[in-house]
Amino acid sequence: MNITLDEHHIYRIAGEIKPGVSQIIDHAGLIPDWCKQEFAAQKGTAIHEGSRLLLQHRLDWDSVDLRILPYLKSLDLFIRTTGFMATTIEHPDYHHLGYCGTWDMTGVFLMSVNHAIWCDLDDDWLIDVKSGAPAKWHRLQSSGYQKMAGTRHRGCLYLKSDGSLPKLVEHKDPNDWRAFYAALQIQQGNNVEANQEILKAWMEAA
Repeated sequence: MNITLDEHHIYRIAGEIKPGVSQIIDHAGLIPDWCKQEFAAQKGTAIHEGSRLLLQHRLDWDSVDLRILPYLKSLDLFIRTTGFMATTIEHPDYHHLGYCGTWDMTGVFLMSVNHAIWCDLDDDWLIDVKSGAPAKWHRLQSSGYQKMAGTRHRGCLYLKSDGSLPKLVEHKDPNDWRAFYAALQIQQGNNVEANQEILKAWMEAA
């Protein structure tokens, strides 16, 4: 399947536009405006590009902007501490329900300094890399990506601005998929009011 993503972050399959995971969540009004500001977007893009090169063992550390250097050092420390090995990196895909997405990485853990920290080391993970604070809508992202990737585990890796070991937060709530599916239905114009109620209940839940 030929999936294209243009400079405006629009997915197309055989010329037909398909919504992306983040677009679906944003359409439901769950992504704050500050996340979409130009500086935040550029910073996130730079960190993701550096992360991709690091995971591919192609990063030239001397070329890294000092503003994002600590985040990449944080990711590098995570890799060296856990033995994480990526199996896919920045991988675009399509789900038969009618949406696309590009997840940051899937992979497995090959070792650990402290097994109590990294659970299920031999299982496959879908991990979305973040450079900010945890937000509930991140769980919808990982759920939408996991349905395409088919991994056993999903979560977000929150890189540290001081270069220290980042925190991997696993997302386990099965209601995340129900909420993401409701957001997808809203984006597709199906039973909007009922699906808005599903999302509202999910947002209000602990």
